[in-house]
Amino acid sequence: MVTITISPAAWHATGSLKAEGHAYHGKEGEDLVCAALTALMDGLAANLREIPGLSFRREAKPGFVYMRWSRDHGDCVKDANRVAWHFYRALDTMGRAYPDAVRVKWVNQEYYKGRRKRNEAERRDHGSDKPAAK
Repeated sequence: MVTITISPAAWHATGSLKAEGHAYHGKEGEDLVCAALTALMDGLAANLREIPGLSFRREAKPGFVYMRWSRDHGDCVKDANRVAWHFYRALDTMGRAYPDAVRVKWVNQEYYKGRRKRNEAERRDHGSDKPAAK
């Protein structure tokens, strides 16, 4: 089974895709599910590389693909996440058609657009009867 986890990029963080395993849906060299996954991942990589202001890295070897993207400048994260979301939807459809061969997860990150985490000050003041620091 191929397990794919996609984590979209937060405003200041890094997005990633990690795929591990083999579909084993056909003979080696004739596995259409693996071929389709490879084509989709190549398409995702090509689309992410074309987004201006986005830093992209890809590592691939048999049974393993890792992609990582982050913002260098501009507002490119929205475009990258939109591309990743459409890729996820295509994979999810494949996963429903071939549940024994493909499993895909979308994992959101929490982010704060450069602001301090709201609970950070509350954690620091925990146990105090005073209100949390601002």
